[in-house]
Amino acid sequence: MFFFEQEGIQKLFDSVRDKIYSLDNRERQLGLGDKGVTTYFSNNCIRSDAEKVNRWGRGGGGSKKELLNGRIIWEIASTL
Repeated sequence: MFFFEQEGIQKLFDSVRDKIYSLDNRERQLGLGDKGVTTYFSNNCIRSDAEKVNRWGRGGGGSKKELLNGRIIWEIASTL
């Protein structure tokens, strides 16, 4: 079965190869903003954003929230 799918697998690998082997400073480590890569916060979140969310999750808004499986996306609201 693998031999029949080899072309598709190669195409998939080719689409991610550069990111997998990247030695760019930001892509070599976990972190926020220009310090590294994270999947929990969008690219435009900075440490102070993460700290605010963590304070809120620990009970800053009343009760403790479970934030183990979530993603924070920072968006600028439109003023139209």
